[in-house]
Amino acid sequence: MSTFYETDFRVDSRDVDLFNQCRPSAVLGYLQEAATQAAEGSAFGRDALLHSRNAFWMLTRIFFRLRRPLGWEEE
Repeated sequence: MSTFYETDFRVDSRDVDLFNQCRPSAVLGYLQEAATQAAEGSAFGRDALLHSRNAFWMLTRIFFRLRRPLGWEEE
């Protein structure tokens, strides 16, 4: 299993503020979706864990720092 997972998301109009910059809550949503996709692509997906161990995983803490704001329709 790889240590890294990459995917692309495009900043949608519902994810930006009045300055067309991506809101922090939207960035967190993208990160959570990427974590879910990475887990599903390995042995840690929701269904696999529920079936084999009667358990599941969740993000409890997350921190991010952007070098610059993300803009509307940016990938």
